[in-house]
Amino acid sequence: MRESHDQRLAVQAQGPGAGPAVVLVHGFPDSSELWRHQVSALLDAGHRVITMDLRGFDASDKPGAVHEYAPARVLSDLEMFQFDVAEEWLLLDSAAQLRELLAAHPDGEQAVARLRQSGAMTGALGLHRAWAPPASLVGHRPAAAPVRAPAMGVWGSADRFLTEQQMTGSAEEAHGEWRYERIDGAGHWLPQEAPDTVTRLLLDFLSQTAGAERAGR
Repeated sequence: MRESHDQRLAVQAQGPGAGPAVVLVHGFPDSSELWRHQVSALLDAGHRVITMDLRGFDASDKPGAVHEYAPARVLSDLEMFQFDVAEEWLLLDSAAQLRELLAAHPDGEQAVARLRQSGAMTGALGLHRAWAPPASLVGHRPAAAPVRAPAMGVWGSADRFLTEQQMTGSAEEAHGEWRYERIDGAGHWLPQEAPDTVTRLLLDFLSQTAGAERAGR
């Protein structure tokens, strides 16, 4: 654990210190365990793998105030998360709504158990609230900063929360090389629902990116 803005952030780094770093970031409702199927393959390929439990999740601290959370890197379509009633609604009746929301999650019951711990739901939702406060739902949303590094978007055709157009539309913000991959039959939690495909795509993308850097592109 290390200090980050006066809060403890659980970070784990594996692999050679001189190896190219790969930072694996999860979203709601997961933890760093989301990427467990990919870590060993990335290590075998010579990468230094860094995983973390984002602030508000699992082993990291869970401050209650929204301003304690840095802007999220992931846009949530679950806009009801922005309001104070979300915690009560999701956890009502033994977390019935949360279980319905996560019905397709490969580790849904484990996620529910984590989020039913004291303060865990507020901490997890803070990721989304800090990125898009309620006013942004009816007002102007600031344009995202352009991504100048090579980027790859991966989308599953059975995703309940993100449309294909939203993913492919990310190309407009990618000022570097952009690549899009569609995984038919997979849902929202791709690293767990299609682990072999995600691992293959990651290794291929990272290999191409490293090759382009060596060539001075």
